[in-house]
Amino acid sequence: MTRLLIVEDIPAYQQFLGQLASSSKITHCDCAGSLAEALMLAEQNEYDLALVDLGLPDGNGRDLIHYLRKNHPDTEVMVLTIFGDETNVLSAIQAGARGYLLKDTPFEKIEEAIESQLAGGAPMSAAVAAHVLNQIQVGTQTPLNNPLTNRENEVLVLLAKGLKTSEIGSAMGISHYTVNDHIKAIYRKLEVSSRCEAVFEANQQGLL
Repeated sequence: MTRLLIVEDIPAYQQFLGQLASSSKITHCDCAGSLAEALMLAEQNEYDLALVDLGLPDGNGRDLIHYLRKNHPDTEVMVLTIFGDETNVLSAIQAGARGYLLKDTPFEKIEEAIESQLAGGAPMSAAVAAHVLNQIQVGTQTPLNNPLTNRENEVLVLLAKGLKTSEIGSAMGISHYTVNDHIKAIYRKLEVSSRCEAVFEANQQGLL
C-alpha cells in the first residue's frame, strides 16, 4: 500500500497524475502546486513516493528532493518533468532522486515506473539514461584501492550500461540470484542504496 505525494504546478497535468490515486495500491494521495506547499505537506506527512516536477513557480523541485533525502530517507523520489538536459538530470539524481521520467511518458508507463521504483528499480526515460551513461568513463585499469572483486566490477559495468538483473545474468552466465548477491555487495562496499548512486560513486572513485 502506497502513500503518494504529487508535486506539479500545472492543474491539467496534476489532474492527469491524480488518476494514480484510483490505483488499489495507492492508499493516500496529496497534491501540491508549489515548492512551499510541498514542503509543508512533507513536514506533516510520511510518503512512500513523491512525484516531483523541477520547474515550480516558487523554486526548484530539487530543493524538495534535498529535504526528503535528509528528513525522510525512506521516501522514494521520482522526477517527472519537461527538463531532460544533462544539468537537471544529474543534479536531481545527486540530490536523491532515483527515478527520472519526462512528461511525454505515457500514463501506463508512469504506472509501471512507479511499481518498478517501489520494488527497488531506478526507472528512467531513455534520453535521461543516456545523460547518466555519458558521465561514465570506462577505464582499462583498475585502481589499486578498488574495494570490488573482479566479478563485482563486471556486474557494475553492466549495471552502468542499464542492463536488467536478468540481462546481466545472461551476459555473465550466472543466475539472477547470484547477480543480486553481487549487487548487494557493491552497494555495501560503495555505501550506496541504488543503481544510480552506485554508478555515480564508482565514477567518482575512478572505478568506471
